[in-house]
Amino acid sequence: MRRILLSSMPGCAVTEVEIDGVLHEYSSKEGVQEDILEVLLNLKGLAVKVQNKDDVILTLNKSGIGPVVAADITHDGDVEIVNPDHVICHLN
Repeated sequence: MRRILLSSMPGCAVTEVEIDGVLHEYSSKEGVQEDILEVLLNLKGLAVKVQNKDDVILTLNKSGIGPVVAADITHDGDVEIVNPDHVICHLN
């Protein structure tokens, strides 16, 4: 019963991440305080609402020192970031 309920619940989540210069999740990125695995776990905590689409591509470009939050993600009008204050990583 539980499998049936979970498989029929509508919703969306981050399913794929591409980071320039990163080959696997156990590496690190220069200028990012957290390791890539922690960044990926933080991205899984992102709450997103998508209207009228099955798949969307979100883009994140940020430079400078400080936190990177969900509000920094660029998206089209069919996407709503529910938790814009969610911290993804810190740049140093």
